[in-house]
Amino acid sequence: MHHALAKLLANTAVREAGAPDTLHTDAQTTFVDESWKANKKYDAFILVNSASNLVSGLLRPDPYVIVQLCGQQQETKRVSKSTAPVFNQCFHFEGQGDSVVSLRVQNGSSVMKLSALGTCSVDLRQFAYNKLVRVDLLLQGVNQGRMGVALRYEFQDDEAP
Repeated sequence: MHHALAKLLANTAVREAGAPDTLHTDAQTTFVDESWKANKKYDAFILVNSASNLVSGLLRPDPYVIVQLCGQQQETKRVSKSTAPVFNQCFHFEGQGDSVVSLRVQNGSSVMKLSALGTCSVDLRQFAYNKLVRVDLLLQGVNQGRMGVALRYEFQDDEAP
């Protein structure tokens, strides 16, 4: 297991126990880290915690999340028949240039095969590097639904831009 990934998971457990500040992205976006450089390589860690208030017609969905960054894609496990799934899965991405993390909640049910339950995105530049931040994201393209994630990125070789 990557050392930074282990730190992310440990820090998340500590922060959740101590009532951390959570960024609600309904507010105006501002970039905290103005030093972002398009040519700087970084490691990003995205912990997909949970979703809530998912709606899929009359049926309970089998949701999973597709996480995308820098042309790379990874998926959470499917959670059976849940409108409030808990995933608790962490993903590592190596990036350069692009800083927008896209999350798409899909319904993996065989009845409603691959129907979208909402999308959301967050720009890593909103946050200082080497800092774990929990984010509550409003799902777009649907009437309701939210995603809870924790994010952290660090520049490779511990060199800040």
